[in-house]
Amino acid sequence: MLRIDFLVPGFSKCGTTTLCALLAQHPDIYIPAIKEPWYFSADDFERRGAEYAQHFSPALPGQLLGEGSVSYSGFEKEDISIERILDNNPDCRFIFIARNPLRRIESSYREMHHSGVKFGLNAPYSLAENLDVFPQMIRDSCYLQRISKYQAAFGGERLLVLF
Repeated sequence: MLRIDFLVPGFSKCGTTTLCALLAQHPDIYIPAIKEPWYFSADDFERRGAEYAQHFSPALPGQLLGEGSVSYSGFEKEDISIERILDNNPDCRFIFIARNPLRRIESSYREMHHSGVKFGLNAPYSLAENLDVFPQMIRDSCYLQRISKYQAAFGGERLLVLF
């Protein structure tokens, strides 16, 4: 199993793409071109090990390996992600990036209407209805609940939270 040095697990619509792009510019860090491989949260996790490792094959010796998959901190997949990360990368470190939770929900809502169709999402146009259909939008914005699970599993010294 490939050892990952750090993960940027969240949160969606909070700047993880920008943060990963900035980290990838550092010569001692390697982040694969596919920023969100969603490996530890994948339903077919057991079969994807070789594919996941392939994403990191261009890394140079000595580079820290990292990736940013927001599904790892999402309400629906965080428990299985934490379990798999702990089993396979117990020394992993984490960078969480968050923003005003109301702005995150608004941005997520807009994104659903902009590109949700590409992913089979038929989001209601009313925000209230949208939150009824997709309650994880609120749950994913409860940052302390999400981060607390990582803190319990890995310890607070392995977590960096940017807001």
